[in-house]
Amino acid sequence: MSGFFPSLLKKNTRLFFPAAGLFLGIAGFFLSVKISDYFFIKNSQTYLINPLAETRKRLNTLTFEYMPFGDKIRRLNDLLIKDGLAGSISVYFRDLDNGWWFGINENDFFYPMSLLKVPIMIAWLKFDEIKPGVLDDIIVFSDADREIILASKTDNNYSAHLDPDGSYSVWDLIKAMILFSDNTAADILHRNIEKKFLNQVYRDLGINNEDDIFRISLKRYSVFFRILYNASYLNITNSHKALRLLTKADFNRGIRRAMPPDITISHKYGIRSSDQNSKELHHVAIVYYPGKPFLLGIMTRGKEISKLYFVIETIADLIYREVNAQVQYKKNNSYTDLSEGDIF
Repeated sequence: MSGFFPSLLKKNTRLFFPAAGLFLGIAGFFLSVKISDYFFIKNSQTYLINPLAETRKRLNTLTFEYMPFGDKIRRLNDLLIKDGLAGSISVYFRDLDNGWWFGINENDFFYPMSLLKVPIMIAWLKFDEIKPGVLDDIIVFSDADREIILASKTDNNYSAHLDPDGSYSVWDLIKAMILFSDNTAADILHRNIEKKFLNQVYRDLGINNEDDIFRISLKRYSVFFRILYNASYLNITNSHKALRLLTKADFNRGIRRAMPPDITISHKYGIRSSDQNSKELHHVAIVYYPGKPFLLGIMTRGKEISKLYFVIETIADLIYREVNAQVQYKKNNSYTDLSEGDIF
């Protein structure tokens, strides 16, 4: 499977072109940038992605860098931990227009849990690009699958959305996995894609050992959302298809609760609650703030899930208010600093 597509992260690759071809290639690049800018601004079918984000050129965004506000988030983090609301907090923020970012404990490791459903979706969409139509294939449930689905009818967080006698395509299962975080759908999808192919996708995205995916840092995990937004791994159609599905995820807490309801977000959460002494709650989202989209991820560890919800929502609320204040300042020259005493 390694021959299907080259690693995106390979270095020192050299391509030699004739002089005339190089000139035409450069000219074509700049021409395509102008044409593509117009296309992605005007085409409502691709409004959730910006394949040119890495070139830092987008006509309908506010092209300024934020005044640093990481210190405010650090003070808030320290206060939340001091008050016993969490034991560990990781935050990653990235301006998707110009690449400006900051992180707090962004390299600490956590158990991603249901966040892993995003790379499973990416792998199937990549496979669809190699074998068109595979998303329409019907997957037949095994007896073990049916037993799990039947048992899950009393557990709304597991697999209550699947009918054990139903007929489901790959895309149907992807929707159940992403929209309702259905664990059985994720397990079936994971078992039905060739392991070598899935591992190749992980390697292409910088994860060289499959075991590394089960304990991952927030900064490393953020790559999955960034490559969807940039359409740098999947094609434009499938990148947008994935992000559009993530906008419909059935989860209204965390970052979603902290954002105004009229602002679209593409997001996924993960919960680890099996350990009585150490629970984890995570949420990663692309927030489509008008003209200034950003990526925000927050991973938390503590003793009570309810407190971790509060932690994520409090941090996300402060970040939104800071972003909003700075954007309004750039528009109206009326920036209001959010003082340390105003964090709640």
